[in-house]
Formats: sequence, structure tokens, C-alpha cells
Amino acid sequence: MDMKRGRIRGWVEETTRPEPVSAIEAADRYGWLDATPSDRVGAAWTIAHGWVCAGGSISGPSNTVRFALGDGDPEAVLREALNTLGIETTEQGDGKQRSRELQPASDGSVFGRFLVGVLDAPHGGKVGSDLTVPSWISDSEPAVALRWLQTIVCLRGTAIDADRHGYALQLKAEQRPRAWWQGLATQIRRLCPSDAVTVAERGLLLRPEAAAVLNQPPRLPALSV
Repeated sequence: MDMKRGRIRGWVEETTRPEPVSAIEAADRYGWLDATPSDRVGAAWTIAHGWVCAGGSISGPSNTVRFALGDGDPEAVLREALNTLGIETTEQGDGKQRSRELQPASDGSVFGRFLVGVLDAPHGGKVGSDLTVPSWISDSEPAVALRWLQTIVCLRGTAIDADRHGYALQLKAEQRPRAWWQGLATQIRRLCPSDAVTVAERGLLLRPEAAAVLNQPPRLPALSV
């Protein structure tokens, strides 16, 4: 393995674990490894991923995850999703002098690594080319794409005058890659008429029929009895 003996002594003597092994054990303990996008745990991951893309970040070598909380955001849905994933959180900021955000209170590095390494969430700034619609969303059944899109639209959508413009919502963010908006539009057209969404110069415009479907808080599947 081309490693110093002292580096692996604990592994051989079974007093320590390599970090990847510990991460896999934690993921297994939380029930993440057996999840599918359509079950309750998979749905919780879908919401967490969408929130990172639209209103959060994953940064640094420790993959620190931050979920921004703004007025009108479906905060209860995020908290339910993180609770479903077994993640306890701490809240930072007071919403006045500092923006509010949620962070994992434990196993945050494993949680962030799972988002980035398994679910292809963006790491670092979301203005780069790594912000894309992941294949597990584009290949999923419509209900999964709907939950993901609802998360993003609830966070990024701004109401506009439908009578004046013919559109009800605008999604806009500075310096997002155009491929990101085009990817979102493709997913929206899976659920809504093709003319219900328009890719603008720096965002998307949604007609009322698309806004009615997507500007709703996402929902987790019911707990199995």
C-alpha cells in the first residue's frame, strides 16, 4: 500500500478504521445505502439535494453542509427530511444581523460526502460548471423529479405579474451556468406542457400552469406502518 507502518497499525490491530470505512459504516447505520429515490429516505435525500442546489452549499475538505433558511421557505419540510435521514442539526444566525442556516450537528462530513460523492451535489460555489441536473434525477420517475423541482422552485421562485407578462414565476440567480437552466427546463417539461417554461438570459420563466404544479412545498412519502 506504500504507506508507513504506523499509519496502518491501528487498522491491522482493529483499534481504528480508515475514514472511508467509518463513513460507509455510518451511512449503513443511518439506512442510506438501501434507499431508493422513491422511498421515504430517498425522498429526503432528494429534498436535501435540491436545497443545496437552490439555497445551500457544501464547502471545504470536510464537506461542510449549510442550508440557508429564508422567509417563506418550506423550513418544516427540510427539518422533516433531515430527521428522516437521522441528521440532528444546529441553527446559526438570527435572521437579522446574520442569515439563518441549518448545519448537521454530527456526522456532517459523512453527510456532505454522501451528497457530493453519491448524489452528485455541487461542491463549493454553485456558479461553476459542476452545477448540473444529476442523472439520478433525469432518469427517475416523474414523482421524484417533481419533489426535487418543487424544492428548487419554492426556494428560488419569485412571483411576477401573470396578467402583464403571461408568466407567474421567475427563477433567477446570478452567474448560474446556462446548462443548469436548460436542464431544469427539460425536467419541468416532463411534468408540464412544453410551452409552460421559457429559458431566459439568466433564469427561467414559468407560466401559471407550471407555477401551480411546482410552487408547492415538496412532500415526503408517508411513514410505513
